[in-house]
Amino acid sequence: MSSTLAIVIADRQTNRLGLPSRIANDLGGKSVLQQTVLRLDQIKSVRKIVIVHPLGQDLSDLVTAGKKPLLFHADPDGLTDKFTNMRQVARKWAMPNWRGGLGGATCYDELLPAKPIYDAAKAHGGDAVILVGGDWPLVDPEFCEQTLAIHLEHPENMQMTFNQAPPGLSGIVISTNLLAEMASSDGSSVGNMLAYVPAHPQADPIGRDICYAIPPIVRSLSQRLIYDNPHSIAMIDQLKINFEQASAVEIVSALNVPLTTPGQVTIELTPQRIVNGPLIPQHYQSFDRKPISMDILERILKGLAPQSLVTFGGLGDAMLHPQWDQAVKLAHESGAMGICIQTDLQSDWEQVKKILDLPIDIVTVWLNADTAATYEKLCEPVDSQYTFKHITDNLQGLLNERNRRWQSPEYDIQPGVPWIIPHLIKVADNLKDMETFFDRWMHYTQQAVILPSQEGCGLMPHLGPVQMAPPTRFACRQISRRITILSDGTVAQCDQDWQAKAPLGSLAKETLSLSQLWDQKGKSLCQAHEQLNLDSLKLCKQCHEWHRP
Repeated sequence: MSSTLAIVIADRQTNRLGLPSRIANDLGGKSVLQQTVLRLDQIKSVRKIVIVHPLGQDLSDLVTAGKKPLLFHADPDGLTDKFTNMRQVARKWAMPNWRGGLGGATCYDELLPAKPIYDAAKAHGGDAVILVGGDWPLVDPEFCEQTLAIHLEHPENMQMTFNQAPPGLSGIVISTNLLAEMASSDGSSVGNMLAYVPAHPQADPIGRDICYAIPPIVRSLSQRLIYDNPHSIAMIDQLKINFEQASAVEIVSALNVPLTTPGQVTIELTPQRIVNGPLIPQHYQSFDRKPISMDILERILKGLAPQSLVTFGGLGDAMLHPQWDQAVKLAHESGAMGICIQTDLQSDWEQVKKILDLPIDIVTVWLNADTAATYEKLCEPVDSQYTFKHITDNLQGLLNERNRRWQSPEYDIQPGVPWIIPHLIKVADNLKDMETFFDRWMHYTQQAVILPSQEGCGLMPHLGPVQMAPPTRFACRQISRRITILSDGTVAQCDQDWQAKAPLGSLAKETLSLSQLWDQKGKSLCQAHEQLNLDSLKLCKQCHEWHRP
């Protein structure tokens, strides 16, 4: 008979995103870790619960056993490996979703590496594990039971089973044999096995028998229910439920999602670009805003919510700001949880190489083509030196130099960061490049992004092959998740308000902070969308981008 363990990854110092751990916080009269264990204790097919924690920590004051044996397994490596930072970055910008992180990273990849999990399973006699985090106090026992049942029925053929629950509502089942393979394979991940890989194409696993079908009301929720960040903690703390007994459906039905200031902030350092072809907004519109002043930038960054994710880009190339590197350092010093820069990567090599000396998580490269002819037609660089070859040489040089530093003892860095991600905006004139673009850069960088063309609410023509907006309107999700600040300090209504025709306010002219501006105007904007009361919102009425995640 198969022996299944519930394995809980717990660290009372640092959580899986690298933030301060909250497993000792009080939740419903018990610690977060205790609530997690009490829910796992209800899974009938689980024989033991094993808490895997760093060596030297004592968690016995936070948790006691229920009906099932509770064991502690100390790992000497501290639950991390050389790819930990890479996995954390991969998940930061996709926190509300169970999958969809860079390289296909899932919420379960946050609990890796596999070796401590395998070692614990082997030490305590488990043939399979259901894996969760110590700060997953809402994990649903029934979802876990049903997901586990699929594996137990066919343990050899279904060595990994899962479902589409939002992060924190269910564990993943992995056989000990598969864990052994993952532990011996450098950088192995759940995302690697579930994501689409051009070299080994497969049907989406969510349509296969290894995926347990959960109720749509739960599946469609795009919220992170892990007790590890301010937004999620606020949601969970407000719940009026029986924390030990509430089902996932009851939890989702009871959620009251707070309209807090969006945690993803895009700051336009400059609207300037050195490309000006028909794919580029600057081809149709003149953006006369000056580069952002460092005084305004400092005030913006110091006023951000804790653990915000900052993207430098917007309509312009971040690297064309004369102090772009100082802006990155300032964001890091101000406590940004993650930093991304967006660039055409047409700067000289000495500027490009600076990227690797800065605390940058992600470099978005606007490539937009896979051939020189397509690039020149769509982007029309303003000078003959800014060629397709120049950008691809910079891109390849950046990858090579990053890899060289990983392998050099003179650099104390972890592999995989920054993620360097080529992007292509899909239009009729680059469709022929799209497949080779995606295959090439997925191979070299593990991530390539294809985006629909945008119109800026009518400021440029629609260039996409087809209109992507669904036939039935629903509330725009972007306005509650992301906020855009233009280089003159104006807080735009959204990233489509290129000319600030309906701004929330200005951080250059007003003494209000970003959160105060959001409280004054942003919340009412979100509420109008929730009620589909768009008649008074001129920009929103003519927008075709409301369906984007």
